[in-house]
Amino acid sequence: MSWRARGLRPWVWQRLSALYLVFALGYLVLTLPGLPVGYAHWLAWVGHPFHQLLFLGLIPAVGIHAWVGGRDVVLDYVRPAWLRLVLLAFLGFGLSALGLYVVMVILGGGR
Repeated sequence: MSWRARGLRPWVWQRLSALYLVFALGYLVLTLPGLPVGYAHWLAWVGHPFHQLLFLGLIPAVGIHAWVGGRDVVLDYVRPAWLRLVLLAFLGFGLSALGLYVVMVILGGGR
């Protein structure tokens, strides 16, 4: 089957983003319960470069996963072409705005 086959590329992106999300969630579930309680400990943990990269990687992974899933739902169940376009535009702009907001919060570091 060709890489250009219809639906193969979104399927691959959906699976790759899901793998990253499972890895990140598993890491957080195993790590967070052992974290000492307190704001200073939390800031030190979040300030570690590995954790910053983990969280920054979550932004595109969640965005890609949500885009492919939402796109598939809209394309499968919404028939009028104009409504598809409107819903996909709202989804794209909404996910982009949320992603930018999360990046601003993470890079802002609570300032």
